[in-house]
Amino acid sequence: MKNKILILLFISSWVFTSCKTRQAGNEAAVISKALVKTTTIKKGSIPDNLILTGKTIYLNKSNIMAPVTGYVTKVNVKPGSPVDKNDVLFEIMTQETYTLKNKGSFIKDYQPTAVLSPVTGIVNRLDIVKSPVFVDKNSTLCSIVDINDLQVETEVPFEYERLANPGKSCLIQLPDNSEYQAVFYKVLPAMNLQSQTMKVLARIQPRLLIPENMIVQVLINKSDKTERQILPKSCILSDVLMKEFWVMKIINDSMAVKIPIKIGKQNHNEAEIIEPAFNEDDNIISEGGYGLADTSFVEIIK
Repeated sequence: MKNKILILLFISSWVFTSCKTRQAGNEAAVISKALVKTTTIKKGSIPDNLILTGKTIYLNKSNIMAPVTGYVTKVNVKPGSPVDKNDVLFEIMTQETYTLKNKGSFIKDYQPTAVLSPVTGIVNRLDIVKSPVFVDKNSTLCSIVDINDLQVETEVPFEYERLANPGKSCLIQLPDNSEYQAVFYKVLPAMNLQSQTMKVLARIQPRLLIPENMIVQVLINKSDKTERQILPKSCILSDVLMKEFWVMKIINDSMAVKIPIKIGKQNHNEAEIIEPAFNEDDNIISEGGYGLADTSFVEIIK
């Protein structure tokens, strides 16, 4: 009888100890879950840009000439002044009239010759900045550009001629990193002998006031329009030599498994996934995946 009691006590103690050990193991498993964030596949393409150098030019310039010989007695504009068509830019007195005026003898109701703007635009160069100044007939007084006629001139290698045909789009990047859409509209019929490039003109789509001769970058997308799988680069893991790549995919809502991948074009933020094919609702670890072993338990955080 005594032996039976000892055996029962031993069995009870073993069962109790096993339960505690299993409970402690479960708690350890819960505690060891890695906290991760996930994302999903998106469809699209990563631009493969041909980057060229260009400069801004205004082809439509109007040089304002003095219609008569005489003295400029009034200057109504400054460099950068906006003007409308038929605005009075300058007033000129003939030499004889100016001399009579200085002697106190002036013709009644005399009107100086008004020099009008032939176009609407911006004064980009001013040759006469003060009055009175003597000028000869046909002397240049100022130059006006039409801001609607802003062009970007660039030289495109002949092998990329099809990318710069009239109607093709490009992206213009200014020195401050601002970007504007533009469209090629004219290929000049001459080649640069040394570089074997051709001059192409593009028009920036929005109306902008940009100085002439500004050096800009012209970005032409060489990639096709085929949609591919795109993932943030934070999802992609690799070995030390960067020869093998993989992602960690979530299955059963709590387990991360290693999926080898083949990547295509990439930029600073994203990469194309060539293989394998993922579903659009597959959860891929974007944060917290570094160092995770295959089939690791994880907890997804929002």
